[in-house]
Amino acid sequence: RGCVAEQVHISPQLETSGGLVAQNFRLPASAHRKIVAQAVQAKTRLKNRVWDIRQAAEDIQKAIEDEVQYLADVLRNFVRERVATTKREVEEGGCGRRAGETDFAVHCKRCFDLDLFLPWLRQQGPQYRGSDTLPFYRTLFQTQLCIDFVEQVVAEELEDG
Repeated sequence: RGCVAEQVHISPQLETSGGLVAQNFRLPASAHRKIVAQAVQAKTRLKNRVWDIRQAAEDIQKAIEDEVQYLADVLRNFVRERVATTKREVEEGGCGRRAGETDFAVHCKRCFDLDLFLPWLRQQGPQYRGSDTLPFYRTLFQTQLCIDFVEQVVAEELEDG
């Protein structure tokens, strides 16, 4: 049972951050290594006066933006698949829809199911099966940021048809 404080959902499962220790919060291994390597490279270029501080900061920011976009793409792909599957189930009358429940609510309910997301994620490839990867995505999936993003993608998918 979550708690709502000023319209922000806080999952009780996040007390342990999905298995991640808050002091050591990191992206999954490959993404973390990539950003650290980019930061080291930027630091070296800054030290050797190849770049100024603005160029170094922009380079590191770009690396982080690329990883955030990658995370968004993973979530977007999951939501698109869930919306397509749920649309078929709704048409066939087998989605367990309650009386008065809107299409948006039905789709959101299916898209926020961690028990559907994690197995789907594992099927996307070996890069999603690491010991640090699943706890990261479990945590990310339950954040307000992710909830807002998933709702936005569901709305877009329902608008598109």
